[in-house]
Amino acid sequence: MPARPNQPGRRLSLAERLPQGRQFPAHAGELTAQLGIGALRELDGVVRRLGPGACLRPPVFAQLVAYVGETLKAGLGGDWQTRPAADGTGWEPWLVDASGREHAPAGIVFKELTQWGPEASLSGVVRGDLIRYGGPASLPPA
Repeated sequence: MPARPNQPGRRLSLAERLPQGRQFPAHAGELTAQLGIGALRELDGVVRRLGPGACLRPPVFAQLVAYVGETLKAGLGGDWQTRPAADGTGWEPWLVDASGREHAPAGIVFKELTQWGPEASLSGVVRGDLIRYGGPASLPPA
């Protein structure tokens, strides 16, 4: 029997985690809304409620990536881009902020979820990036 994308224990490709592919930027606002949170501080509650494993799978992974990217975009300005994924399976969304700095929301989310523990905080990582690069410490996506 062939493996299915959401089969437990199977490592998903980026293309499977982000099926929007090259059109991810056009779907970012909708994906953010689907997450159903209104403030950055609520982000960790989603991960705790669903668990990091569920958050690494579709559709939640794309929703988290969109939320992180839209939050950085709202705080730092800039635009989405898509680039060929490093794993060669699809497209990875990037944010290039108003100062030309490049941010990889999928990498931010993936790293934090794979290292999730009692002290982990995806919202803390995003807040830290906002502060580091001159944006507000807390900002809901537009």
